[in-house]
Amino acid sequence: GLANYLRNTMCPNIVFVLPSVEISGGVNVVIKHCHILQKAGYDVTVFSMANDEGLIKMAEGSINVLATRNVFLQATIDKAVATLWSTVEYILSYFKIKERYYLVQNFETDFYEFGHPFRIAANQTYTFPVQMKYVTISMWCQDWLNMQFGILAPYAQNGIDLACFPVTSRDYSGKIRILIEGNSLDYY
Repeated sequence: GLANYLRNTMCPNIVFVLPSVEISGGVNVVIKHCHILQKAGYDVTVFSMANDEGLIKMAEGSINVLATRNVFLQATIDKAVATLWSTVEYILSYFKIKERYYLVQNFETDFYEFGHPFRIAANQTYTFPVQMKYVTISMWCQDWLNMQFGILAPYAQNGIDLACFPVTSRDYSGKIRILIEGNSLDYY
């Protein structure tokens, strides 16, 4: 009776597993979704595969960050979300997760040159549909997941903050700037 009472009064929890919390487009998307879920009543935590710990503080609130190397889990996790191919193994390895998800933000196989072993490892993470539910933030990812792997991944709209990108009229008489997202040191 007590266990049922506690389960019914507690907020559902969700853990996002990130390779690190170093700022990038992919991390920003995850953090935005964390805040959306917090507003919906979830207890949200970020697990970092790096040594990151503490709080991510944003205008919308803060999110707890724990380093996976320093966490000895005994708790049940309602939902866990892998956010990059290298985080999938972590959520598959812990048995007390009720629902496993993979937030696919890009064709991660192409992050590596042909012949690189990480290219094969990334591609293999799209072959776990029995153990994991896939979600994506782009319609083109949704299409290739379905065509290449037979995965029906729901589309979760990318959480861009439009206040950071006000609409302005354009003047094409001078230089045109093109923003390319990603790490300029990556080969692609």
